[in-house]
Amino acid sequence: MYENCLKKFYKYQNTEVLLYLARALFKCGKLQECKQMLLKARHVAPSDTVLMFNVALVLQRLATLAVLSAVKELELAHRYFSYLSKAGDKMRFDLALAASEARQCSDLLSQAQYHVARARKQDEEEKELRAKQEQEGTYCEEKRNREAEEQKKLLEQRALYVEAIWMNFVNDDSDEDLPVKKKKKRKRAGSPQRSAGSDDDDSGSDQPVKKRRVQRQSDSEQSDNESKRSRSGSDDESRPGSPAAASDRGSEADLVTKGSNNEDDDSD
Repeated sequence: MYENCLKKFYKYQNTEVLLYLARALFKCGKLQECKQMLLKARHVAPSDTVLMFNVALVLQRLATLAVLSAVKELELAHRYFSYLSKAGDKMRFDLALAASEARQCSDLLSQAQYHVARARKQDEEEKELRAKQEQEGTYCEEKRNREAEEQKKLLEQRALYVEAIWMNFVNDDSDEDLPVKKKKKRKRAGSPQRSAGSDDDDSGSDQPVKKRRVQRQSDSEQSDNESKRSRSGSDDESRPGSPAAASDRGSEADLVTKGSNNEDDDSD
């Protein structure tokens, strides 16, 4: 990816992208390629101290590997020379020369013990660090997976709990509505007159103003009729040809005659 980016956009002139590429190669263990990328970056920016530090680090690692490989090869050479100095063919080479080369190898090995120990220690530390990083990476990944699984379980439990509450709520509502509807049906079926009366009451309650107006009109009409009846009665009494007046006159005449008869009796 970094190489394609350098080719297409920067043409190997961007030190930042070159540094990213060198870092990726260093982590992959490709020290020679990492060294080449850092040297290219050094040609672009020779005064960059970060690039200088990275180049020194890569050279140290390469030298350490070289020292270790050199020590291994020196040990192998010492072993060969020691064998040849004792069991070599005298007709082909000098055995004393083989013995002297073996001593020289041992001297070099004794001088390189400090460097070898240091290089081996660094190598072991690097291996331990890589193993620790890998363990931490795997641990972090496992931890994320566990957290994701726990979150998923919690969400599933929450969904089940909400669904159960919703079902209970729906069942309670249905149980409460059923007897009310049955009671209403029984009342309507048993007493149609009551239902009709209730409908009338409801209709009357919807129009209270009109009912009051009708009652007021009926009361006013009754009072007018009574007043008319009283007036007609008084008029009939006041008329001379009316039977009520005749009856009144007859009673007065009777009284007069009776009174006159009484006077005649007294005179007798």
